[in-house]
Amino acid sequence: MDGDDDIGAALTWRAVTHDLNASPGRKRPMRKRGEDTIIAVDLLRFACALLVLGHHFGVGFWLSPSPHGEAIMADSPWRFDGSGLARVGWIGVELFFVISGLVIARSAVGLRWTGFLWKRVLRLAPAAWICATISMAVLMASGRFDTVELLGDWWRSLRFWPIGTQIDGSYWTLGIELSFYLLVAMTAAGGASARRIEATGMALGAASAAFWLWFVWTGPSAIPLPGIRTMMLSLLPHGCFFAIGVMVAALTGQAVTRRRIAVLALLVPVALIEIAAHTAERATRTGAPPSLSLAILIFLGGLAALLGAGRLQPLLGQWVAPRVARTIGLMTYPLYLLHQDAGAAVMMALGRYGLSPHLSAAIAAAAMMVVAWIVASALEPALRRYLAALAGMVTGALRQSEDEQQDHRRQDQRGEWAAERQATIGERLVEEIADRRA
Repeated sequence: MDGDDDIGAALTWRAVTHDLNASPGRKRPMRKRGEDTIIAVDLLRFACALLVLGHHFGVGFWLSPSPHGEAIMADSPWRFDGSGLARVGWIGVELFFVISGLVIARSAVGLRWTGFLWKRVLRLAPAAWICATISMAVLMASGRFDTVELLGDWWRSLRFWPIGTQIDGSYWTLGIELSFYLLVAMTAAGGASARRIEATGMALGAASAAFWLWFVWTGPSAIPLPGIRTMMLSLLPHGCFFAIGVMVAALTGQAVTRRRIAVLALLVPVALIEIAAHTAERATRTGAPPSLSLAILIFLGGLAALLGAGRLQPLLGQWVAPRVARTIGLMTYPLYLLHQDAGAAVMMALGRYGLSPHLSAAIAAAAMMVVAWIVASALEPALRRYLAALAGMVTGALRQSEDEQQDHRRQDQRGEWAAERQATIGERLVEEIADRRA
């Protein structure tokens, strides 16, 4: 939810093709900002964020709040039951995972594990740090939380520590994303190729399929397992979605083969099992009526948009400028991180000033979008550039220190060679003098 064609940045078919075919040491051609942006992918990413936002504002704040959200909404006189679309808005997260698998499968090609992880850090960390700080400030201003506890939650989110309460409930997915990144990094240990990444995605999909088949076979006794945090971090519950994204990347970026179509056709039913289990769990926990058919329809529609993104490009380009699509795509990540607990706090604050529930929710949601745009367009790029420059300075200093140490070693070695040579010459002179005297 990366600098070069990654989460939060625009995807380009030209960059993808270059990544798949270019040699590792070859430089990428320069392109203008927004050129060849895949509009469908950025619009789908933003639509997923809106689905999740609508779910929380329409249902989640009351029926399934985060720990902070529960405290914020404790004395709320309002209650939104939400429409069917709001009740299944959580499906946006599953589509996020598919998009992540697609994008990472393309952008990791040709990278070693160190370069891959560093790119992930530069993409995820700056926005997460900024959004966590904004959320902490908003929650502190609400006056409902202990400052020390909030600082602990904030520090946990800054470190991407996946266990425990986060500064915002939406951060729960970052730990799962990091688990997927580590898996890809292991694939990239000797240099990631498209074939190796595809094989890793297939293995992950097989493991996830085995988990869900076991889940179905076991029945009700297995129901809590997908929601256990350690189980989530193992990627077994959500691995099928990342694997689907990897297969979409192979189908759209390399070649359409029967094997790839068959693998995708086997993975989609596994994903639908997860969606069905999630729908049932939500209905049991919240008491809201399930909307499984709508959730499946949205998921399949999103998947179809990813598979047909290339064909949709000319049509969407008539209505949405590539630069606009890119900006919308970049807003998605900070909007997702900001909207939940900070959005609830802002909405309740507006309600205390006498605004109606729906107007308060609309203004709070709009405020989150504005802040997300500021983060994406100004704050996050500035912090990312600073981190990149700082890393460059540190790397340069380390290299300079290493060069100086090598120079010292060379000088010491030369001194040793000179001393040995002088000693050898001295020994020969002594031998010659001894020979002459003899």
